[in-house]
Parts: sequence; C-alpha cells; structure tokens
Amino acid sequence: MKRSVRIFLSIATVVLLLSLFLVNAGAYEFTRAKGIRVPTLSQEAFTIQFGNNPDIRTTDQGIISLAQELYPPQGKKHLLSRAAKGENGCREYEVGVLFASLQNPAISDAARAEVESIIVAAVPPLPKTYTSGHFKIYYTDSDIDPNNNVTLDDVESMAKDLNKTWNKYVATFKTPKYYLDGTTEMVDVKVYDLGDGLYGETSSSWDYMSINSKQVVPDACNRKTTPSHELWHRVEYAFGYVSGTANMKWIVEGTATWSQAYMYRSLRDYMEWMNIGLNSPDLVLIGGRDYDAAHLWAYLERRGTYWAIKNVWSTYETNGKDAKAALDTVVSDRLGMNFDQFILEWSKANYIKDLGGAGVYSYAENKTTKTSCGVVYGPLVQVPRTSSDMDSTGYFYTTGTVSSYGADYYEFNLDTTDPLLNNLQITVDGAGASSSFVDISGTSKKKITDGSNSKEVYLAIFKPGKLTSVGVIVGGGSAGANYTIEALSCPTLDITGSWEDIYGYWYDFTLEGKTVYGTVDTGYCGVWNIRGTYTLSPSRLNFTATNPNYQNGDDGCTLWFKYQTSLATCDSIEGTWENFSGYSGSFTMWKEGGGAAAAASRAGCAEGQGSTGPCAESSQGITPTSVK
Repeated sequence: MKRSVRIFLSIATVVLLLSLFLVNAGAYEFTRAKGIRVPTLSQEAFTIQFGNNPDIRTTDQGIISLAQELYPPQGKKHLLSRAAKGENGCREYEVGVLFASLQNPAISDAARAEVESIIVAAVPPLPKTYTSGHFKIYYTDSDIDPNNNVTLDDVESMAKDLNKTWNKYVATFKTPKYYLDGTTEMVDVKVYDLGDGLYGETSSSWDYMSINSKQVVPDACNRKTTPSHELWHRVEYAFGYVSGTANMKWIVEGTATWSQAYMYRSLRDYMEWMNIGLNSPDLVLIGGRDYDAAHLWAYLERRGTYWAIKNVWSTYETNGKDAKAALDTVVSDRLGMNFDQFILEWSKANYIKDLGGAGVYSYAENKTTKTSCGVVYGPLVQVPRTSSDMDSTGYFYTTGTVSSYGADYYEFNLDTTDPLLNNLQITVDGAGASSSFVDISGTSKKKITDGSNSKEVYLAIFKPGKLTSVGVIVGGGSAGANYTIEALSCPTLDITGSWEDIYGYWYDFTLEGKTVYGTVDTGYCGVWNIRGTYTLSPSRLNFTATNPNYQNGDDGCTLWFKYQTSLATCDSIEGTWENFSGYSGSFTMWKEGGGAAAAASRAGCAEGQGSTGPCAESSQGITPTSVK
C-alpha cells in the first residue's frame, strides 16, 4: 500500500514538473502587473513573426532599457523619448516592440521579471473599481499626485461610451480581444496619468487598456474617442494582428484613427491627423505613416463604405497576414482597381478635393469645421504644391524625388491675358513614376488625364484665357522614383516642317488633320516616302517610310522602316523603329530651329554625353535603312 502511494506521488510529481515546464516554455505570466501574459515562442516562430523588424531588442539589457524608457517611475512623465504627437497620442507599436522582444526564447526570465518590476513601479495604486458591461475600470480619486485622480461620474460616463463602442464594433466588425470573467467577455481599463500627449495604450499581450486620467477621462470629447481608438486596436488583435509586427502602423494606427470617425464623426478630432497627412504628401506609406494615414482610410470609406475597411481586416486575417495584399484584394473586388491604382486615385483626391466638380475625388470632411470641447478641427488643408506662372514664353524645368506611394504636386498658373498662350506642354520623365494632369478653369476641375508611360507628354490645348491652370500629380509607385518635369508653351502645334534624327536623316512632314505625309532623305539609300498619323494630347506620331527604289536588298537598303509608339513634344520626337529586314532600335529627332530644350538635348548627343535613351545607337548597332 505504501509503495503504491509512493508510485502515485512520483507520477504526480513528474506531471506537476512537466506541466510547470510546459507553462514556462509557452508563456510568461506577469503576476504583479495583472493582465499581461507574454508568449515565449520557439526561435523559428519568433524569427518568422518579428525577424524583419529592426526595432526589436535582442538582449536582456536592450529590453530593460526600452522598458525604462517607456515606463519611468511614478512622479515622472510617462512619455517616449520622442513624444506622442497630436490628439489621441497612442504608443501601441512602441509598447508592442517591448512585448514582442520579450517573446524571444533567448531572453532570460530574469529580464522578464525586471520588466514587470519597471511596469509595476510606473503605475500608481488604483484601489477603486467600477464594473459595467464588458469593462472593469481601475482608478483612484485620492492619489498624492492629483493628475492620477478622476471622479466616479467621469468613470461611469466613459464606461457607458465604451459599452456603446463595444456593441457597435461587435455588430459591424468583430468582438475585441477579451478575457473571460465567468461567461462575460471582459476588458480591464487602468486609469492614471500617462504623461502629456500619451492618451492611451494597449497591446495584444494585455487583457487591458490604459487611459490617461489627466487629458482624457475629464474631457467629454476625449473620453469618447480615445477609448474607442484603443478598443479598435483590440478589434485588430481579434483579426490576428500581433503588436510589434513590422510595417503595420499605416493600417493599425491609420484605421484606429479612422475608427474615431466611425464612432464619433461629429467630434471631428480625427481630422487633425488627416491634415497632418495632407501636409506631408511625399511620405512613404508602408513603413512611414501611422496616424497620418487616416485620410487614406477615410478615402476608402468614401469610395467603398465602412464595409471595405472591415473587408480589409477580414482578408488580412485569412491571407497570411499581408495588409497590402488585403487592401489590394478589397479595392480589386469593390472598385475594379489594384493597390497601386487606388493609391493614385487617393493621391489625385488629395489635390482635386478643393476644386468644383471633384466628384469621387473628394472627402466627406472637406470644408468642414467643428469646435469640440474647445478645440477647433478642420477644414481640410490643401496639399502643398510647387506653383509656377506660365505665359507663351515661359519655361519651367526641375528634378524631383518622390517616395514609395507618396506624391508630389505641381500647379502651372496660366496668364489669361496672354493672347498667344493657347497650349501648355508638360513632360514628366521618371522610371517608376506615375503622372496625372488636371485641367482647371477658375476653381473647377475640367478634365483629368492619367499618363500611361514612365515618360509622359501632356499637351493642354485651349482658347486663350479659357483655362486658368493645370495641376500635375507625380506618384512614386511601389519603389519611389526620381523624375524630371518640364513645362512650356509650344510655338506651334503643327509638326509640319523639317526634322533631323540621330542617324543624320532629314524628314519633311506635312500634317493634314491627323494624316502625316512627306519624305525622308536617308543619304545613301535615297529619298523615301512617308505616310502615317499624328494625334495630340497625349502626342503620338506613327508613320512608315517606304523605299521607292527597293532592289531586293542588293543595294544594302531595306524595303521599309516604321517609327511606332512615338512620343512627340513641341520640338522633339522619340520612340522605337523596326524595319523590313527584322532589325529594330530607338530614335530621337529634333525640329529644325527647335527650342532651348531640343538644342540642349541635341548638343548632349553630339558631344557623346549619352549612351542610352535618345543618344543611343540602335539595338543592333545599325541604322534603320541598312541591311548589312
């Protein structure tokens, strides 16, 4: 009998030790900082989840230093070294990096215990609780530091608003991440002074949210929108987002800021972040924006309703946690465009929204101003742009760099008193860049033209005084781009006249309507006949030159060559050619007596300054007429 007892005890001891080992291997439970449970991942899982995030701390001391930065002891301001900015400051990502770093199996439990001690020392005693619906609120009204104190009335008011937000999120999006108290889905709320500018915080490793006792709870507006922002983060956790994941702030903080509009649109405080974003249009979207991506999600709601935002997060949950691909799927399904095309639409809206007849290129918030709890929000600002005044003799040229999914804006203001100003040619040239052109009369949009090539020539043609300006949006695409932009008035819109190309051939064109005819003097191979078409805006010249004296190639000359998909400007034409003999290449030609830009380009080729593009020889190293 005693032996059976001993065997039973031995088995029980092994089971107990094994269970303790498994718990320790799977998670680290904070016992003093209640509501925090940090998973300890395998090295492989940790690398997959966080290996591409350069902000992750990989040593005990690095993690402890980050915790000390985030959580100074009571009596000091609880701010990051870089203070939270603007209304409803939140540090979901920064706190997320700390707790993501703690999931590294190489980190010691001693370091985790030290982090817990740091957090405990940062939070004052919160002896009072108020429970309502899905929230248990921990607070104090008698702390030695008055900034930590709140009233029960304000706590009750915040709880009422939180439960309203909970119910709406559950009905429309997803139940926020919670813990079970019996059968009730609960989230705890800790109320104390987080420091000026930091309004609230939460993390996917937590069962609670922290709300600022000084700047949020006593403020009738902030105590609505800040808790809804933090609770939205817990909706994101329910969709599978893990705090500390790299390159997610543009969607995590962007949609959380948008959620303030969804819940409390009339307060308009989210518009402050829309304006911050509008004021910085040339900013990397993925990896560069956070709250200031709010206007992207406001625009998605404008085009696809709030269901589009839900669909982005639900797609993220099932597509392998790829936020960009999720947005691509949703705009493809709802709007018939891909991610890049939608970003271009958004970039256009940020400029066109201020014009009459903007249509879909506008925001519901445009021209809106609201004072909420003594703070004025709105109207939406105009995006910064480079402006230039243009007359019939004007010339503009500059180089620029635009970021990944950023945008640069230009506006050419036309001299309506100049009787000779009846057109404006704008050339945007940059591999990877996109371009859109907006004709404007007075304060109204007249026409939008999207470029389809990396080098795009746009020609606006108008009666003198009838068009007042032309706007240009240069987009960076996925990789960003270096580009040049040139604007000038064409002396004539007729290509009729003499032109010389890089091979030394002379062309005499005559234009009748859209039909081009004439001759080309090829030198050794003689004078050939030309027939083709020319169209304006975007300008295109396509023609075939035919050898009237073809001798089956016995004289070294081919039967015909075609100049196709050509890009024509006021005084230069470039594109590609092919001939009857199967050769192909590129070309540039300049109009006799062309402007300064043509002269400079021609000089560059003559001096051998170019080895690609307009100055290049053909891809086969032969002239278009030669068979060899």
